Amino acid sequence: MNETIENTLIVTRNKRKEPYFRYINRIINSNNLTALNIKCYDIENNRNLSRIPNPTKKTVKETKKNMSPI
Repeated sequence: MNETIENTLIVTRNKRKEPYFRYINRIINSNNLTALNIKCYDIENNRNLSRIPNPTKKTVKETKKNMSPI
């Protein structure tokens, strides 16, 4: 399988079928360093509120709530 396709499949999640922490564990257990790095950068980017021009209080609260266990 093409490496790019493999990495994409690893970091892609069906939100209806896969709980978030199972998804994270799947990435970790894949032993695919590229996929793990992609997800780490994704999490880091999502935690960076400066990417949102005018974040609302709700956005700030949700970001903190959703990222606190990580």
